Amino acid sequence: ILLLVVLATTMPVASVDGEAGYVIEETTYHVYSDGSVNVTYLVKPATAPLDITIALEAPPLYAEARINSTMLPVEYSDSYLVVTVYSTDPVKVSYIAMNMTYKSGEYWILKVRPASRAYVVLPDNALPVEFSPDPIGVVVVDGKIAFEFKPGEATIRYIVVPGHLISETATEAPGEQVSTPPSTLATPTTPAPENSLLAALAALAVAVAIAALLLLSRRKKTVKLEASISALDDRDKLIIEKLSEGPKTAGELMRETGIPKTPLYRRLKKLVDMGLVEAFDGDGTRKYRVKR
Repeated sequence: ILLLVVLATTMPVASVDGEAGYVIEETTYHVYSDGSVNVTYLVKPATAPLDITIALEAPPLYAEARINSTMLPVEYSDSYLVVTVYSTDPVKVSYIAMNMTYKSGEYWILKVRPASRAYVVLPDNALPVEFSPDPIGVVVVDGKIAFEFKPGEATIRYIVVPGHLISETATEAPGEQVSTPPSTLATPTTPAPENSLLAALAALAVAVAIAALLLLSRRKKTVKLEASISALDDRDKLIIEKLSEGPKTAGELMRETGIPKTPLYRRLKKLVDMGLVEAFDGDGTRKYRVKR
């Protein structure tokens, strides 16, 4: 009897959840530019009816639960959320919290403690700087780039880039000639599915390339990025995307990106100074490549 009491009091939380009749299969954190976080649990009940009680990582501003499109009554406090289910269909339980992130200088820091495998979706205009531990993968969740983590504590340090700096219409230096492709905004159309897929894959390629660069740099030394990293815009990312395919000359980059000579060289210099790109002499020609 004494042995059974000891085992019961030392049993891990995940096992208690299983014995309670449900399992949290995955947790997704959608982070927004203002620092708020939408936490979503995918819960699989093993029996019904059942009261599902979930310990929250932060006091919620709002919470909800649903099975497909059917909303379920939810009760919650600063620490717990309770939802009653009457079937064994998967349940999505979500809440929004403000104090899972904090800002330190130019950087935002997110700390999470998932009990299941987890996915973190940063804001669209965010640039990850440091992970602890490193993510185990990069996937697409709801059409957005997400970093996958194992259960346990995880911390992400990132920068939110101001929208006017990542715009394609960012102001160039005086006297520069900028080639702008014809605008398609005048006649909005619904993008074809294949175009949407290509756009998502292109965004994934850029995000993976930048994330890989930062992770590789961090293994060699602590990444210390100056505030100028906030100036990375879509053209910088396009250059990194092209160079991730292999070394290229400035001429090749001009043809493939459509960026004129003067702004291209200025952007290349900026990326070299930031340690993301390096220049080298190959076959008697100056070439550029992603820095390893």
